[in-house]
Amino acid sequence: MLEVGRANNASAVLVVGGGVAGMHASLTLAEAGVNVFLVDSSPTCGGLVTLLDRTFPTASCGVCNMAISEQAYCPMIEVSRHPLITLMTDSRVKSVQGEAGNFTVAVGQKGEYVRRALCDSCGKCEAVCPVEVDVPAHTGMLPHKAIYRPGHRSLPGVFVLDDSACDRCGKCVEACPRGAINLDAKPCDVEVSVSAVIAGPGLGHYDPLTRKEYGYGCTENVITGLELERLLSPSGPTGGRLIRGPGCRIPRRIAFVQCIGSRDRAGEVPYCSAVCCMYAIKEAMKLKELMPDAVVKVFFIDIRACGKGFEEYYEKAKGLGVEFVPCRVSCVEPGNEHVYVSVETDGAVSREEFDLAVLSTGFTPPDGIDELSQALGIEKGLFGYLGSDVTGFSPVATEREGIYVCGGGVEPQDIPTAIMWSGACAFHALKDVLTTAGSPCAREATPMPKPGPIEIADDVESDEREPDEERIGVFVCRCKPSMDGLDIDKIVKWAKEQDQVVTAMEIPDMCMDRGVEALLAGIKQDPVDKVIIAGCSPRDVALLVEEGLQEVGIKKGFLEVANIREQCAWPHMDDESATEKALDLVAMAIEQTRHGKPLTQKARPIPEGALVIGGGIAGMRAAKALADLGHKVSLVEKAPVLGGRACSVKRSLSGMDVQALVNKLSEEVRQDPLIEVHVSSEVSRISRVDGGFRATIQSREAGSQTPRGESECGVVILATGGTEAEPPKAFTGQVVSGVVTQTEFEAELDQAGLRLEDLPGEIRTVVMIQCAGSRDAERPHCSRVCCLQALKNAIRMKTCRPETEVYILHRDMRAPGFYELFYEQAREMGVVFIRYPENAVPQLLPGDSGKPVLVEVYDEGLGELLHIPADFAVLSVGVEGSGDADLASGLGIDFDSQGFYTEANIKARPTDFLTPGVYVCGTARAPTAVREALISAEAAAVRAAVRLRRGVEHSRENTSNVRARLCRGCGICVEVCPYDARSLDEDLRVAVVDEFRCQGCGACQVACPGGAAEHLGFEALRLLAALDVAFS
Repeated sequence: MLEVGRANNASAVLVVGGGVAGMHASLTLAEAGVNVFLVDSSPTCGGLVTLLDRTFPTASCGVCNMAISEQAYCPMIEVSRHPLITLMTDSRVKSVQGEAGNFTVAVGQKGEYVRRALCDSCGKCEAVCPVEVDVPAHTGMLPHKAIYRPGHRSLPGVFVLDDSACDRCGKCVEACPRGAINLDAKPCDVEVSVSAVIAGPGLGHYDPLTRKEYGYGCTENVITGLELERLLSPSGPTGGRLIRGPGCRIPRRIAFVQCIGSRDRAGEVPYCSAVCCMYAIKEAMKLKELMPDAVVKVFFIDIRACGKGFEEYYEKAKGLGVEFVPCRVSCVEPGNEHVYVSVETDGAVSREEFDLAVLSTGFTPPDGIDELSQALGIEKGLFGYLGSDVTGFSPVATEREGIYVCGGGVEPQDIPTAIMWSGACAFHALKDVLTTAGSPCAREATPMPKPGPIEIADDVESDEREPDEERIGVFVCRCKPSMDGLDIDKIVKWAKEQDQVVTAMEIPDMCMDRGVEALLAGIKQDPVDKVIIAGCSPRDVALLVEEGLQEVGIKKGFLEVANIREQCAWPHMDDESATEKALDLVAMAIEQTRHGKPLTQKARPIPEGALVIGGGIAGMRAAKALADLGHKVSLVEKAPVLGGRACSVKRSLSGMDVQALVNKLSEEVRQDPLIEVHVSSEVSRISRVDGGFRATIQSREAGSQTPRGESECGVVILATGGTEAEPPKAFTGQVVSGVVTQTEFEAELDQAGLRLEDLPGEIRTVVMIQCAGSRDAERPHCSRVCCLQALKNAIRMKTCRPETEVYILHRDMRAPGFYELFYEQAREMGVVFIRYPENAVPQLLPGDSGKPVLVEVYDEGLGELLHIPADFAVLSVGVEGSGDADLASGLGIDFDSQGFYTEANIKARPTDFLTPGVYVCGTARAPTAVREALISAEAAAVRAAVRLRRGVEHSRENTSNVRARLCRGCGICVEVCPYDARSLDEDLRVAVVDEFRCQGCGACQVACPGGAAEHLGFEALRLLAALDVAFS
């Protein structure tokens, strides 16, 4: 239940939804010093991501990377432990009264039938519960009892009770050894005062039972992608083994059927669900990795691998042997032990046998979206999702000021998109908080608690004892009934007999407040220098006790946790052998502690101010966002005017006026007193200095060699944009006239305005060729915006001159999410779409019959070679990045072969670099449409603002250091360090570590041939001593 004392805080933000978007927004705001109330209707936080074993395209989980703190665990752990986040699960927003800066939110909480402070997840309640609850399998969940634990990654990690299913028999109450269950618990309402509200509800699941033709529910050999995800997961129902049927058959022929519940007007879901193609590719790749001889086919309409790194991931799947078949599946028919997939390819219908069919089901608005929109006082947008401007330039805003939307409740989104949208929401909410706190123009950073590591001064006088005089205390947790298989009394008695152990005692429930209090009281009564805790996972107990231990004089690094629960009591059934192993684990912990050294941190100030490089729409928006949060900004643009490539774009695909946006942003940054604008300028030199960066801004004006100035700043945002790629020679070699790029064609349309009859000549046929220089050996990436630009120009052409024939030749039409609506609009207007195969690129030949160009293309659908005389052949040539080697070297970052800067984590940290204080947005990161560029700019700005608001940078505790007498100066460690934290001292010929850059990854320790690299907290002597004890 919510602590009432924390409920009244106007300088707070309420976040609705505990999935990726909600967690990221909450952690970002909390690290900025804002109190956050995180509300989720489910019993735990985490959302859909808790069901995923790995994500695309990293083939890992990786969501721990999204946390903004320098040292982070899984975000579920972070939000449940963060001192400024109040997690309110099993709760719903009932009403929001007031206005921006002064909202009163009524939150209804279910009764706490299982008291979290008492439950230790022993599972005895579930064992005796007689009620089975069926859960729709397509959601990825399994049937469970009325009292159950939601999942292995769920937090809070306790059992919950489904009050709608419980028959109140009371058996669970009798079985619970801790008295944690209260069947008479009552729901309650809580009011909280906040400055802003962020709504980030998750995705709903399309129910495939509504489409009987695909056989779902008729046979166990037709499942959904989410069900397959759980089956392939080690934490799933089969432990990661793909088995089907009573005989546990292993399917060898698997079909993926795309667009089930997406792009389907008959099923009232006309939009694209955006992530289905990629999760199908991910699962298909895992199947081929597990079963290389299996036949895996993906039947698709268009593969929409248009995110960063997605196209390369798609090509990797092809390399593994996954087959991709362009078609529309008409039905899936169940057989005895097989299923039959009917498809139409090359103009013919075929029926193919498979062992398993996987339906890539789409997404819908989440359950409860109607009630949420009503409670928030905002209208729903397209297809019942939240948000009224999702295709415009302010997609996170709503008609009610102070309420912002993000995540799957706005439109289907993948993880990096959800993270950037939630970051943009966090920016707006932080701005509201600062305004509420008494800064009308948000020009002064409001003093707020700044969570983070405790700063340890370097000049503290040491009071350490000699190693053989140190006093060690061993504290053994008796976690009933989880450790009933261990002889706790024997462990305590044995520990008392060990050298230097001055106290050993049993403490019940050390993971709870009373247990921590007993631990600290025991240390005060009998002081010790080092502490051993024998109990559960260090992930749980260490986080709870570390702060308290420092208060009683135990230094960081002098705590060791022996995990005798998960590593001993749980996996072993033999009580005596389990106890012997527990003694070994405690002995190893004691030995490690004897060799332990104190872990300290250094701190240095972060300079105020920001440098934004690039004055396009992303750079201008990032600069303005930082200024709105009270930070001085230098905005550098190499061109004489602001706006970048957007200056050549009149309107977006949705019809928004891009030039009005450019003019508005330009006016805002020029008039803001906190923004210093440098046009016709460039950053000629930049380097990292203590806590920040030093940059020299040079004028690019003719004849000017005078630097505009050198300054220091705390953060740098790269918004350098991209450039349109040159058309490949294969498309321009034989034809002189009539061949233009999409940008050139758009300029022709803009010049003619609405009177397209003013275009020179009789324009009767226009052929647009997609991927003309993208998705090939030279440029393997998808440029994302090309298909959207082609749709925009095609729709405009057909709107103003309907009789014009417009053809779009493509390999895949990539219009994810709600952009699918424009694809459908173009089809309805008569635009003809022709798919050509990857190995048969359209040819441009000299025309005849008065047409300057003859386009030759093989139509996959018809299985024929077509010749189309055209007035214009319009090439969608793609986008290249603007990576600058000098800039990258000075900042310690990198960019890929296409010139796009390489972020810290492509999935979970899309706006950050590994170098702290450097961020990226817009097309500098990847090809980006206008809307996404604005979103990423605000997301990057709020990440930068958090660093500036901290004002202090701390080093990590467990950094690497160098044992100089062993170092040979070979430089191998310098080469392998991913954080550029090592260098060679040329005079001494030894490696040197920058403690503030070092992240403690250990790569140098692995690579060092002489054993000179040492990881604090994991010293070789310490680990070897523990191993000696284990094998003695």
